[in-house]
This record gives sequence, structure tokens and C-alpha cells, in this order.
Amino acid sequence: MSTPAFILREALLGLELVNSPEHSDLGWPAYPRDLPDSPDNAVQLKTSTPFLEGKLMRGGILIKHPGVQLTIRGIDENTAHDKGEELEKALSESIKNLDVEADDKTYRINNVHIATGLTYIGEERDTRRHLFTINVRLTLREITA
Repeated sequence: MSTPAFILREALLGLELVNSPEHSDLGWPAYPRDLPDSPDNAVQLKTSTPFLEGKLMRGGILIKHPGVQLTIRGIDENTAHDKGEELEKALSESIKNLDVEADDKTYRINNVHIATGLTYIGEERDTRRHLFTINVRLTLREITA
């Protein structure tokens, strides 16, 4: 199974909200791990702490909602904030029962729950680029093997 961050990144690529790193010249590349030093405007998605909802009464299946943290880095505060708001809106409105292809498998993102909305976390020390985060929990399942 692909990581939740990778699956969500593929969903955002499909909605044309971000670009793949190979096309960073088109603006707002999304990286599934660490942010490189350039370009200035970029998005990082990392798998984070899941929310464990509990077990089903019948069968004892654990209900687990994977977490993803998005970090939005921009050349200035307004640029990063505007992109963060665009992503937050899409996460809450556009990703519902969305089928996503990742690593030759199909996943369905039934829902994205915004655990903490767009939050300013400061600026990078050396570059003075601004950083925001959004933390989400997914209702997600593989629908093909």
C-alpha cells in the first residue's frame, strides 16, 4: 500500500492544485518527503499520526484514520497563505469519494477531515521564506489490488 501522504499528493496532482517536482517550473511542486532548497514556493506532504477511532463491535476491526501533514512554503507570507487557503478549501470541499491511482493501485478517499486548519509556523531562518501547515485525517481504502 502507498503511504497516505503519497495518495493524497496524487489526489492534489489530479485536481491540478500542485505539480510534480519534475514540473516545478509550472509552480507549486508537491514533495512526498523532504522539501528541497528550491523552488521557493512548494508543498510537502508527510504521513503523520493517525486517529484511532476504536473497534467495531462485531469483528473487532480497528478503525484507523491515517494522518497527513501538509507544509506550504512560500517566498512571502501572503503567497504561502493564499496557497494554503486554496488547499484547505479543496481538502474540505473537493475530495469526497475520490478515486486515486497510486503505484498501480486504486484508492478511494471517502473523506478528508481537517484536524488543524491553516496554521502559520514561522519563517525559515536563512531564507526568510514563510511556512504554514494543515493537518488532516483521511477515510481511505484500497479498492483494487
